[in-house]
Amino acid sequence: MATELVDAHKMRNKKPRVVIIGAGIAGITAADTLIRSGITNVTVLEAKIRTGGRIWSINVDSEHVSNTVAELGANWIHGVDRNPIYTIADENHLLELRHNGHGLRHKKIHATETGERIQKTIVDEVDWDYGMLMQKCEEFFNLNLQTPVENDSVGAYMLREYEKKIEKFSEPDEKRCRKLLFNQRLCRETVLSGCDSMFDVSLKEIGSYEELPGIDYTLPHGFESVLNVLKQNIPEGQIVLSCPVKCIKWNQGITPKYANCNAIAKCTVAKKSCGKVFTIGYDSDEDTEDDEPHDFTSSESVYTYNSDPDLAFEHEDSESDGDLDEHDLPVCVECENGQSYYADHVIVTTSLGFLKQHSQSFFCPTLPKQKLQAIDSLAFGSVGKVIIQFDEKIVDRHVQKIDLIWENWSNLDNTNENLRRSWFRKIESFEVIAENVFVGWVSGKECKYMETLTDEQVGADCVAILETFLGRHDIPKPKNVIRY
Repeated sequence: MATELVDAHKMRNKKPRVVIIGAGIAGITAADTLIRSGITNVTVLEAKIRTGGRIWSINVDSEHVSNTVAELGANWIHGVDRNPIYTIADENHLLELRHNGHGLRHKKIHATETGERIQKTIVDEVDWDYGMLMQKCEEFFNLNLQTPVENDSVGAYMLREYEKKIEKFSEPDEKRCRKLLFNQRLCRETVLSGCDSMFDVSLKEIGSYEELPGIDYTLPHGFESVLNVLKQNIPEGQIVLSCPVKCIKWNQGITPKYANCNAIAKCTVAKKSCGKVFTIGYDSDEDTEDDEPHDFTSSESVYTYNSDPDLAFEHEDSESDGDLDEHDLPVCVECENGQSYYADHVIVTTSLGFLKQHSQSFFCPTLPKQKLQAIDSLAFGSVGKVIIQFDEKIVDRHVQKIDLIWENWSNLDNTNENLRRSWFRKIESFEVIAENVFVGWVSGKECKYMETLTDEQVGADCVAILETFLGRHDIPKPKNVIRY
């Protein structure tokens, strides 16, 4: 949307006032794009005391690695081709091998609940089969194929097909080992898909998610290093922290010349690989059903409110018209601290969850019914992280990851009573970012349940996991437990 504003106002030779709500990657990128293009009257309002939104890098202590970084939020750059985040990181020399000090000696541990280590050759075979089956799943959408079973799920299809593949093994232990590892890969997929179970994911639609070509990268200096590059172009004082917005009055200050234009909020929806994108602006056409989606994307859901670029308001920007009364501007942003910001355009980068909770009161006048229904109909899952930090070394510094091969994870009873004894079984691995720092992921009901527990309870459960899979009984209480 920022690019569209730039193009529109270049044609009109105007310098509009723009307010951006939210200082996550979407808001910061919008501000950077506008300022580099000459639209400098930009203010970014952020409710929290920090920038970054879902990007949040923290430093953790490590005996052998200085300035060890753990990511509370965004973790990887997914893909290279057509990925603007990769381009920024590459041009600013932020891409390094995260485990560069490990060299070729880094290793992954694939352990069962009984402490058995699975051989790498078996892991490679299972991963090959898993990748090929997932590719077949995606073909049902990409090639418009009929699924074998009506309303079939990815989980059901994958397990049925893999059972056929392992029929060739005569030894029960060979089948069991491969099936447990395959189940663990399916559990990992729930984190990638943000779902409770792969049995909840449509086989027909899984291929609609477009992955950018190329490998995944991590950033050794933290994902915030990308954000810091973008913030360099934003002058000090134009990002206002601890300033939650109370209400957006988006039909204000239109001059009488356009009083009869019957302007209404117009919404188009475009689903992209990085999320859902909404654009909302004035338009004199009341028929909004046949709108074509704008061709732009963002790493967060973006909601933009602006006057129609074709409407030439009679006032000019304060830099060119000393008689401007800011109260005549079409949008007023009222903050909880009592301050108001007036603008030609407002770009709102709040999360879908925030809109679900506040959409009725956040906009004045309220959004049209069909827009509220769109917000209500869109859904999202639960994915969480837990970072466990110890005072002492727990594993060899060359260990990169511990795969947790649980028994019968897919048959868990998800009642709250049983979740207390089993929620941690949804953690399918621990990434080892230092010999004393571990990061685990959890999704679905188990993620929500984890949030009801204390740090002491979560820490004790994670220690029990490590002792079980590493075959130890001497792991101390963690120094720190961080969840996000």
